[in-house]
Amino acid sequence: MVLYVSTIALLGFYRPHVTGRSSTIPLAALGMALIADWNVFATGGLEAALYTFLIVLGWSLLIDEGRGPRGAAAAGLVFALAAMTRPEGLMPAGLGALYAMWARRPRRALAFGYVGMFLLAWLPYAVWKLAYYGDVLPNTYYAKSAALAWWSQGWLYTSLFFRKYWVLAASLPLAALARLMPEAPPSSGGAASRSTADAAMVLAAALALAQILFVTRVGGDFMFARLLLPAAPFLSILLEYGVARLARRRLWLEATGGAAALAALALARDPFPPGQMVGGIVHEWAFYTRSSLEQRRRQGESLGHYFSGLPVRIAIVGSQASLAWYADPAVAIEAHTGLTDRTVAHLALAKRGRVGHEKVAPIWYLLETRHVNFTLEQVAATTLSLDDSLPYLPIVFGEVPGRIVYWDTTLLEEMRRRGARYLDIAYVVDQIIAAADGMSEAQLRADLPRLERFYFDRVGDPARLARLAAALERRHPAEAAALREHAALAR
Repeated sequence: MVLYVSTIALLGFYRPHVTGRSSTIPLAALGMALIADWNVFATGGLEAALYTFLIVLGWSLLIDEGRGPRGAAAAGLVFALAAMTRPEGLMPAGLGALYAMWARRPRRALAFGYVGMFLLAWLPYAVWKLAYYGDVLPNTYYAKSAALAWWSQGWLYTSLFFRKYWVLAASLPLAALARLMPEAPPSSGGAASRSTADAAMVLAAALALAQILFVTRVGGDFMFARLLLPAAPFLSILLEYGVARLARRRLWLEATGGAAALAALALARDPFPPGQMVGGIVHEWAFYTRSSLEQRRRQGESLGHYFSGLPVRIAIVGSQASLAWYADPAVAIEAHTGLTDRTVAHLALAKRGRVGHEKVAPIWYLLETRHVNFTLEQVAATTLSLDDSLPYLPIVFGEVPGRIVYWDTTLLEEMRRRGARYLDIAYVVDQIIAAADGMSEAQLRADLPRLERFYFDRVGDPARLARLAAALERRHPAEAAALREHAALAR
């Protein structure tokens, strides 16, 4: 919240550098305060408030000629922090360097201070990330397939944003038109010169367009507006510049134009209903009511009773992250996109799907590498296609249903002692043995590998393997021979 308010304050404080004088309507600051989605994501969503504050602060330091080389060095540090916060922060950092070398004097001292301070802060951080994580870019960059262009989906995302905030889209041509207007009479307020303000607007436009282009290229986001919000302050700055310059110091005209722009932002309507999905894009906040969040907290804390002090490993998908937070298992793998798992994040993209939800952890990885014990609720089993590889064996933790993925006898016995309810695998195997002779070839080919992967490969149980082989001997001799060999190895 502090960063959100500080961003708005910065836009108001630096308006003389935009309009040429200080006694004007703070259109950019008021406009940002009226952008509904900026308010929504002020307290969450990919560090939106932090990242936006940093790039606005970096812009403010760079355009202030009174700060000289020290201001440029400070801007380099701020843009380094932005690049540490989000991977696309390297774009505004690069644009800032170009601006320091193009629009400011003395060029060499300013460029040296800016680039030197940026590298001093960012380079050790990048080296540490590479050593610790194995990648300079964050895991989400790979999980979201940001290296791959998806222009059609990105255009949908961007067009929906500007259908709502069309006045921000109008700021670019408005500022360009204002730039072509003859210069108004000089101001006595000691504010920035016309050329300085024009240069500042070029940087603002470059920062806005870079963010828009980046977001459009990667396919946007599944949360409406979220990734485009860092462009909004600079579009608001251009809007203020355009209105102020076109009014040519006629305050009544400037006030009228500013009021119309603010009204358009305040009355902006969503391009689709909050509960609807368009191309995989939703108003994420609409799905999390206070009652649903309270239920998630209660369910998660209930799970914590079962998981506490045990080496429990769960695979979660989507909003089950809140369950994992409150349950606090030993390991929780985000298995739908790989947000918290490097292996899943680096999987090759098989096909395009809902943006940001396109990489699913393979069953071999969950079983053989991560030894996941459980998934929660049916949605996880469906998302991960567990029925294709494992027999269905439910488990109930109080009011939270789940599914057993990896059979661990010791762990499950402790779960039962704590009150969890599940069907014993030995009983299930005995039922299968009893029905084995009547199984069709197709059913056997489907069920036998699931059973071996889930139980016999983990527990062994040569006695039941031998009984199953005997039950299959008459109608399925080849499968029976394989099971006898398996039983011999288990012994």
